[in-house]
Amino acid sequence: MIRQWISFQRENEDIRIFLDRGVKERIDYSQFSTLFNLSLNIYHIAEKKEQITQIQDELIALQEKLDSSILEADQGVFIARIDSETRIELIFYVRDHDKCKEMVQDALNHFGRFRYAITSRLDEQWGFYDYLSPSYLEAEFYNNYNAVHSFYYEGYKTNVEYRVHYYLRFQNSDDLLEAAEGLKRHDYTVENIEYDAEGMNLKHVLHLSLACFLNEDTLNRNTSLLVKTVTKVDGRYVGWGIYPKERSVRKIKAVFKKIQNYFLFVCCIVLLTTVGVYFHFK
Repeated sequence: MIRQWISFQRENEDIRIFLDRGVKERIDYSQFSTLFNLSLNIYHIAEKKEQITQIQDELIALQEKLDSSILEADQGVFIARIDSETRIELIFYVRDHDKCKEMVQDALNHFGRFRYAITSRLDEQWGFYDYLSPSYLEAEFYNNYNAVHSFYYEGYKTNVEYRVHYYLRFQNSDDLLEAAEGLKRHDYTVENIEYDAEGMNLKHVLHLSLACFLNEDTLNRNTSLLVKTVTKVDGRYVGWGIYPKERSVRKIKAVFKKIQNYFLFVCCIVLLTTVGVYFHFK
């Protein structure tokens, strides 16, 4: 079965959700009408870094074992994991509570360090799955998560400040100017204001920048503020980006100088937007 996993921070809650996006549309979910929750207590289970790594490996192994065994037995489907500081919850929808409980207990015999609780209830319409599915803002958090990991692999540091560029769209110039003034009070710099004649009904574009750390928590806070700002006036948050690393620019300039053909170097913004990558969630 094709899986489409996404990971995002829950808005206004200190939890992370790992969700199989779209599974409700990909299968006949009516055959699995029981919500089945395995809650693992991880509070103070490990104190040293080596122990934490081992626990993480064990949790992944347990998750994969239960996912495959319950699915292969045609007893249910693993749809989500909820992570918090004190516990991990593995969420399934199953046919038969008793059979799945037995399978889970057998698997947990190999993971004796975990204290756990198993609960279940009837949820024929998969209401809890819908509850876990990301809101518009949480979908942007998922975009931030992906972007941060991409930049990390490109060599960017999360504990170093970069100038991050944001783009917002508005229906009229008054809304744009009011938003710009408000965001200046949060240390945003107005880089440019332009009119996009081809832009449907949101023709007024505000380009902002902010010096901040390139990590998920910081970017999520920024996104929350900007989405809240544009939502008040039916505007749209477009996305964010950064300039390429300075050292890369220097290298490119050096190459141009060596071949004596360097006239002008234009630094293009690496823009990560939600345009064309819009996630439609039910």
